[in-house]
Amino acid sequence: MKYYSSPDDEGMVYDRQHFQAIAEDQQCPILIEEMKREVGGEKWCKVNAEFVETSDCCGYQCKDYSPCNRASGRCRQLVAGFIGTGIMFLMSENGSTRMVL
Repeated sequence: MKYYSSPDDEGMVYDRQHFQAIAEDQQCPILIEEMKREVGGEKWCKVNAEFVETSDCCGYQCKDYSPCNRASGRCRQLVAGFIGTGIMFLMSENGSTRMVL
C-alpha cells in the first residue's frame, strides 16, 4: 500500500482514500506527496504515538514492550517512519491523480 502526505497535514501520512474523501468534501484538487518507509531511521511507537530512537526507552523498561519473538528483540509496537519521495500528485474530486512536475 502506498502512503501520501499533504503539506497541510504536518507530517502525517495517509492512504489514497483519505485524500480522495477530502478532495470530494472540498470539491477541489489536493496536492499530495508520495511517501516511503525510512529504513534505519527513527521508529514510530504505535502505543505512545511518538517517534523514538531504538535505543531510547524501548525495551524491558517500557510497560508496553512486546517483543516480536515473544522473548526479546524489537518491539512489535515500533514501525518505520516515512520520508518524502519528491513525487507530487494532484488528487481530484473524482479520485484520479495527476503527477505534478
